[in-house]
Amino acid sequence: MTDSAEQGPDPATIDALGKISEALEKAERARGHLYSFHQLSGSADRYLQDGVAMLRAAGHDELAEEIDAGLVGRNVLPGKWTYQIVERWRWAAVMPRTNQWPYQPILTALVLVPTMLIVAPGRS
Repeated sequence: MTDSAEQGPDPATIDALGKISEALEKAERARGHLYSFHQLSGSADRYLQDGVAMLRAAGHDELAEEIDAGLVGRNVLPGKWTYQIVERWRWAAVMPRTNQWPYQPILTALVLVPTMLIVAPGRS
């Protein structure tokens, strides 16, 4: 084992990996918000469909048809359903160059750095 390996990573490396870890956490939270957006948008459309059906049942066919034609089943972006937006973000942000999750080396480093700190002699 070399002297630098025995001493563990330097503070700049630890800070850099900490910042990368924070970035990955933010990306995971962003993905979670996209899934929430997907679920809430779908629920809103189902509520809208129910409301339109209730309007029809109450004898307001013309208003129900107007709402149905203008709002029910609309894509939030032209030609894209919400799940397509979520999937597109996942592939663009998380898997940009390969079909594999690219964070494995980072996660390995994040696991090894604390381990090296614990076992490195003379580190406090």
